[in-house]
Amino acid sequence: MCFHNLQLSKAQFVIRSALQVLNEVLLDAGVHDSTQLVVVAGDLNLNASKSVMADALARAGFRDVVPTSRVPTTPARNLLEAGRHIDWAFIRRQSSQIR
Repeated sequence: MCFHNLQLSKAQFVIRSALQVLNEVLLDAGVHDSTQLVVVAGDLNLNASKSVMADALARAGFRDVVPTSRVPTTPARNLLEAGRHIDWAFIRRQSSQIR
């Protein structure tokens, strides 16, 4: 099993974009056998369901395994905002092996 625990802070986005960090993680995940469970999870500090991030993860064979992906994981900033979902968990493993 390979586990990547990402804790991306806003300061890291100044140095590198979240997509660059994700690409590094996906490159590392690519060296593992396709039968090995690979987990990418943590506070991504962004909406990983947006097309660019979601597409990169899907192309690498990852799927979202958090059933509460629509539940905010940050507090609301004001009365009109429900908060944002920034905590994510994705796995890659052959579907026949997922239990």
